[in-house]
Amino acid sequence: MKEWSFIFVLFLSFLIHTTYCQTTIFLNPKDKPISEEDFNKAYKSGKYIVGENDSLKTKKLIANRVEEGNTDSKKIYATLATQLNKEIDFSKPLLIIYYPGKDPCNASGGFPEEQQKVFYEDMKKRVQEVKSTTILHIYKSPDGPQNRKFINWYNDPQGIIEKEFFKYHYPCFSFVIITPSDNYISYFGEFATETIVNCLKKIKKKR
Repeated sequence: MKEWSFIFVLFLSFLIHTTYCQTTIFLNPKDKPISEEDFNKAYKSGKYIVGENDSLKTKKLIANRVEEGNTDSKKIYATLATQLNKEIDFSKPLLIIYYPGKDPCNASGGFPEEQQKVFYEDMKKRVQEVKSTTILHIYKSPDGPQNRKFINWYNDPQGIIEKEFFKYHYPCFSFVIITPSDNYISYFGEFATETIVNCLKKIKKKR
């Protein structure tokens, strides 16, 4: 019994060591592994942003920051309405501003709170001019933006938004627009109001 116990302890120690010492996997935009040197060289070209997945210890070069597809909008609307105890109109598009947690982009302090307020007020106005839309601010990590006085931030219930739309941590913030007809369009990383408006105009044409 002592021998088996010793072997088990050794095996457990190996697993722990392997987990904590696992090296980062670097992926190109097509999900193929590349060397760290090639990864950094490509990133410095300015053509990509980097998506990170800490649990998988993976970094990926993101070339296309826009993703379009289909999803179960009724399930998402219902989960958010129930878990957040918030009334959500199932007949309107849903715009979600997503905060993945602190990173060098959103923690730089280069976007003062007063400017943020002006940005969000302008964004809401321009969005509603395109189409009546429900806007939610969802965060993964409890640090940072949910403390802002002029915006209500909600924790991602059951991680549903992250799992469905943001499998990597993209710099700053990201957003996704979901329609009642099960279409979605997401944008990875830092964005301007014009980007949201253009995406909303585009998805509005779909049925």
